[in-house]
Amino acid sequence: MQKRLKIGIIGCGAIGGQLAKALSQKRPAGVRLAALTDVEADRARRLARRMRPRPAVVSLAGAVKTCDLLVEAAGAQALPDVIAAVLRARKQLLCLSVGAFIKHPEWLELFCRRGVGLHFPSGAITGLDSLKAASAAGLIHRVRLETRKPPAGLAGAPFFRRSKMDPMNLKKPLRIFSGSARQAIRLFPANVNVAAAVALLGIGPDRTRVDIVADPKTRRNTHTLEVTGSFGRFVTVTENVPSAENPKTSMLAAASALAVLLAIGQGNHRGT
Repeated sequence: MQKRLKIGIIGCGAIGGQLAKALSQKRPAGVRLAALTDVEADRARRLARRMRPRPAVVSLAGAVKTCDLLVEAAGAQALPDVIAAVLRARKQLLCLSVGAFIKHPEWLELFCRRGVGLHFPSGAITGLDSLKAASAAGLIHRVRLETRKPPAGLAGAPFFRRSKMDPMNLKKPLRIFSGSARQAIRLFPANVNVAAAVALLGIGPDRTRVDIVADPKTRRNTHTLEVTGSFGRFVTVTENVPSAENPKTSMLAAASALAVLLAIGQGNHRGT
């Protein structure tokens, strides 16, 4: 009988909570939710009480010690501690804060050098398999991503401190940013993990163009990916329903993390 991987979720907010519920309800073969941890321990305990069987509520160190694979759903600010802990223990990591790896490319090198499994979900966008294939073959000339969100999904980003614009006051759609993926990730860190995934799998954060539109007339987080090259051209459009708990992220974000865990549990997914 195949051993079930023990999963620990770091961060019990919108995405971590959705993922924990899905694992508890589906009880997929090959994986088992074993532990929850959060800087707000009460939030982790409240979530654990709704799970059957109930996962342990532990510290970060406890989760790393007892689990085979850790899921980071705590945000980029938690990543330095998470990465240090999983690398010391040589435990696998499924990382949702993809954008942080643009700022810290040395983290990718550490995982590769130490042979520790690192996984990224596809997130809230389609077309990444084709992007990865074209990039591996050196066939890409241009990558453009447009992200269109309701103002509430962008509010609070560092961009607005600099521009002094309040997106909640917009009456019509407005393109508020156009630049590189690296710039977008710095100015909208809680909103553009999609841009980070596209940049990492494609032609890099400096050559990937990103446009961000604040649209008070939409209720969906929409990502339009356009890739051109010697292979031809493809365009994908993904319209996501925002998470009820956090409008900055999409319902599909947790689902994509669940898909990775299911594939790992079945032995069908290799890390970076």
